[in-house]
Amino acid sequence: MTLFEDGLARDRAHTWLQVCAEATRLLRDKPGAGPSYDHVVVDEAQDLHPAQWRLLRVLAADGPEDLFVTGDPHQRIYDAWVSLRFLGISVAGRSGRLRVNYRSTQ
Repeated sequence: MTLFEDGLARDRAHTWLQVCAEATRLLRDKPGAGPSYDHVVVDEAQDLHPAQWRLLRVLAADGPEDLFVTGDPHQRIYDAWVSLRFLGISVAGRSGRLRVNYRSTQ
């Protein structure tokens, strides 16, 4: 364990990503529990970590309108590239490019 991990264990604390991973595990493993929501809306998707994507995936039932995701990879502030398909999120034939920008004049 690292010094950071030792400190977390000592303080009985968790990082946000650890909380996301544990919530995903609990939702997946709970007998008889299904997805909690019909639809989930995600904005600024370019900044999400795989642990956060896994939590979002388990929250909504897999279907044609399960996740509505917007993001701009050119605005990414973290260096985490994510494959949605690898995380169980199908985007084939379900994606599009927004061509109008209402926030700036460029």
